[in-house]
Amino acid sequence: MDFNAALLRFMSPGHMLEVKWKVAPYVDERADQGQQDALTQIFSGQAGGHLAGLAPLIGEVLGVKAAPIEYRS
Repeated sequence: MDFNAALLRFMSPGHMLEVKWKVAPYVDERADQGQQDALTQIFSGQAGGHLAGLAPLIGEVLGVKAAPIEYRS
């Protein structure tokens, strides 16, 4: 099955509720620009939903990188 995915790597220099996180989103390199933008908005909390609860905890986005992402079950 082919699908686009995104991963969110986060770093917290202390207690996760007391410090701002640094995050590095990775999106599937097969995604076109519109899909990359949508996945970035979703995983950064900008699109609302459950992940929007993380947005106040994020202090710095280290940049979005396109990378090969493969899923096997």
